[in-house]
Amino acid sequence: MVDNGIIEKSSGPWASPIVLVKKKDGSTRFCVDYRKLNEITKKDSCPLPRIDDTLESLNGSQWFTTLDLKSGYWQVEIRPGDREKTAFTTGQGLWKFKFALETHISVKVLATTTVDPWYSCEIQKAQLEDPAIKPILYKKLNSADRPSWQEITPESPAIKRNWALWDSLHLKDAILYRKWESDGGNSCRWQLILPKSRIQEVLRETRDSASGGHFGVMKTLTKTRERFYWDRLRADVEKWCRECHSCGARKGPETRTKSRLQRYNVGAPFERMALDILGPFSVTTIGMS
Repeated sequence: MVDNGIIEKSSGPWASPIVLVKKKDGSTRFCVDYRKLNEITKKDSCPLPRIDDTLESLNGSQWFTTLDLKSGYWQVEIRPGDREKTAFTTGQGLWKFKFALETHISVKVLATTTVDPWYSCEIQKAQLEDPAIKPILYKKLNSADRPSWQEITPESPAIKRNWALWDSLHLKDAILYRKWESDGGNSCRWQLILPKSRIQEVLRETRDSASGGHFGVMKTLTKTRERFYWDRLRADVEKWCRECHSCGARKGPETRTKSRLQRYNVGAPFERMALDILGPFSVTTIGMS
């Protein structure tokens, strides 16, 4: 690993023990016990895409390419300031990795200091900045009792609609969620009350991304409601699908078939007449036919 430039000497305060494990073929596997490091590492909890969404994104493709990287994680460079966290002890001293070693180490977290906009604190901040969510969130934080209608009467229609959902709104880590249950009570789903500032981002990732597939209104609604809820959700989804430039360019304008108008030449009035023949009609309740 030294010859390949994967590890280098370290002199920092971090250190983890190593374990040499024998493989089935008789060779030795080099392992580092990073359990203590993992306990204080902030994980990047990014959900995996759904299998059906991934397969649907391949619709229409004719050529497929697979790429298998040998020791792929050794090709992901770690930020120099974070390399000392990967240090491990051997009989020849203290060493640290220049490249990522295992999936247990969140490379993204160690490699960047930017704040993820989907962290809990950022979501709560966005909810408090949303005028339609802020009053309900404050009342949920301060009391479990539902406010009276007299308190909500001066508020906006959006706040009143959220107030109507009071019994299904719950707090998780000081973030407002909606608990949705099926009619039979067999399934339950937690929907994040999405602030208005995040709606476009969610719709873009849900419908327009590589795994979105540019679905229609109903499929986009179903995918969005699995994780999120906001006031006028359906109207926003319908508008987003209707104003999609990619779909509009592919489908083109709607055309209606119309019969061609023709001109009939006549020499005198009532020389040509047209009659509309209707019937037979059913007999009415009073006997008229």
